[in-house]
Amino acid sequence: MNRTTTPEVVLVTGTSSGIGLAVAVAAARSGRHTVATLRDPARADALLAAAAEAGVSDLVQVKRLDVTDSGSVAACVAEVVAEHGRLDAVVNNAGAGFVGTVEQMGMEPVRAAMEVNYFGVVEVTRAALPHLRASGGRVITVTSVGGVVGQPFNEAYCAAKFAVEGFMDPSHRSPPPPGSR
Repeated sequence: MNRTTTPEVVLVTGTSSGIGLAVAVAAARSGRHTVATLRDPARADALLAAAAEAGVSDLVQVKRLDVTDSGSVAACVAEVVAEHGRLDAVVNNAGAGFVGTVEQMGMEPVRAAMEVNYFGVVEVTRAALPHLRASGGRVITVTSVGGVVGQPFNEAYCAAKFAVEGFMDPSHRSPPPPGSR
């Protein structure tokens, strides 16, 4: 595909509200084809309304993606590349807050926080990397002050965000395999 005539393709996770919704609309405003993903596409009303208000509905495509399901991640990334022939950026934004202490919550909420907030980032990034290498693309990950400074009654969320900070730290990256660029 010709890079000068084909818009860049950006996949954004967690676009039903907040930062993800705003990023998806901003990416479309900048002329990029934006694949806005949600665990439940029925919750896309606010996103679609914001895209329409911004006049970029034609550049926003909604797809189902559950970052905690490796099959869903693989299928979504494969569909995007099959439909558009490329993937230029991934914005890892999907996340979930969990307030409470480990003593009171037990382990299930801690595991759930890690699945969404950390392993979801790893899974989406892993699935997208070969396509991003091919396009010279980028990974952008939304994290939190909770990944730098722990917060009382928020240890599961903070632990997951600390893990994301470590995962995304470029100082430990290995170079791309020979001949991959």
